[in-house]
Amino acid sequence: MIGIVPYINDAGEITLTVTPIISELNSLDTIALAGGNTIQLPTIDLREMSTTVKVKDDEVVVIGGLIKRNEGVQDKQVPLLGSIPLIGNLFKSKTKTDEKTELVVIIHPVLVSR
Repeated sequence: MIGIVPYINDAGEITLTVTPIISELNSLDTIALAGGNTIQLPTIDLREMSTTVKVKDDEVVVIGGLIKRNEGVQDKQVPLLGSIPLIGNLFKSKTKTDEKTELVVIIHPVLVSR
């Protein structure tokens, strides 16, 4: 989601308050209710920032800064052979992952007169 609040002054300058919001579903937790009913409640990772910029008509604004980095290790093995004592490590592998994402917002405000 993104929220943009524009303001134009008498000189034709555009002031923008920009608020990008990133939400990501982490998990769904099951909760038991009275009467045997259950509901699922989400756990959400929410990241946001807010900034104010002033530009002239037909200029471009580039905003970055919502950065996320995920690191992980994934273990794999050959079925049965990876479980053998002493030589099982010959049939196993580990894969490291490193993922970095950044949200970049590009805005091109243009004044339209009647």
